[in-house]
This record gives sequence, structure tokens and C-alpha cells, in this order.
Amino acid sequence: TQRALHQAGIHTVGAGSNLRQARQGTILDVNSKKIGFLSYSLTFPKSFWADDDHPGTAFGHEKQIRQDIKRMTQHADLLVVSFHWGQEKTTELREYQPLLAHAAIDEGASLVIGHHPHILQAVEKYKQGIILYSLGNFTFGSYSRAADSSVVATVEFRDQQFHTLQL
Repeated sequence: TQRALHQAGIHTVGAGSNLRQARQGTILDVNSKKIGFLSYSLTFPKSFWADDDHPGTAFGHEKQIRQDIKRMTQHADLLVVSFHWGQEKTTELREYQPLLAHAAIDEGASLVIGHHPHILQAVEKYKQGIILYSLGNFTFGSYSRAADSSVVATVEFRDQQFHTLQL
């Protein structure tokens, strides 16, 4: 899948042929700014997670997240961190979600975007960043009425800091 996406000129993030590649991240040049992206998955099964010798997704260990963000912020003007996390079909956050989101922003991320619950979850302004715990179920088919609502977020930054959010 990654090879096909790269051949089509589409960048990928959060997966790779080993854990090092899955944690690498990517940087895009947008309007003369370097926007960095990191992505992690905190959902099971473990067989989806990359390790030193096997392909998969980057699991969100706090220590690794902090290391990756420190590395990426040296090269990016803004950093977006994405988490596949939380419990499906509930607005209640799992205990680790705000902990990891806050850790990401504490290390230098500007925006945290979560997905997996298939329903809307909280939005939080934290220090100089913004956290969107789950935007809902925009493109994933479901028979559940609980998954009928979703939003598209427009986030504006000025001088490398969060300025406005429109949902």
C-alpha cells in the first residue's frame, strides 16, 4: 500500500517496513512553512504494530512519542500528531488519551488529531496547542446511528501557534 501511495505522490506516516520507518514521520512544505506529521496507533491487535524486524504501525509509547516529537520539531515549523485511539462509540475519553495528547503538545506539537471512536469526542485547547480527540465518522461506513455525526476541522495557525478552530 505504501509503495502504491508513494508512486502516486501521496505521503504516508505512521507505518513502515519496520518500527524505525513507522516512527520516521514526514514533512511537507506548505506556503513556505514546513509542516511535520507523526502518527501512532494504540488499538489492537498487537500484530498490527511494527517492530525492529516486522512491518506495521507505530505504537504510541509515551517515551517514543516524546523522542519523535523532539526530533521532528528540529526540522518543522509546525507539528501535527495523529493518534488512532480510544473506545469506539463512546464520548468518554480513555485515561491515556489526554495524557498522550498533553505530552505531545508539551514536547512541541501544535495540533493533535485523534480517530477511531467513530463518534465525536472532546476538543481541548491545551497550552499553545489544540487537541481534537475524535472528529467522528466522516468516511467510514457504519450501520450504527451513533456514528452518524462528524465534523471537518479547519485549524488556523499564526506565527507557529494555534489561532482559530472552525468545526
